[in-house]
Amino acid sequence: MKVYIVIWSDRHADLETYPFLSRNAALECAEAIAGEMKKSYGPLEEDEPLNKYMVEAGWIFYCCYSGEGDSVRVVEKVMDEGPKAGTF
Repeated sequence: MKVYIVIWSDRHADLETYPFLSRNAALECAEAIAGEMKKSYGPLEEDEPLNKYMVEAGWIFYCCYSGEGDSVRVVEKVMDEGPKAGTF
């Protein structure tokens, strides 16, 4: 099963995470956070695309909304079904 985790990292607050089963719902949440934060900090000159290391780590969205590195991202992960009988 795939899960999508919104990770909101702001140096002035605790790290916040929001899990979703829907990719679209996670992206909407992250985009809403990014939009609100950009209102406070002002528009960035250019949002950087995901690099190959981000993609390899499962990132599907990233927005840095301040010069200090505050950001919101969405990471796609696959949850396993847990240990199989007899493997304990």
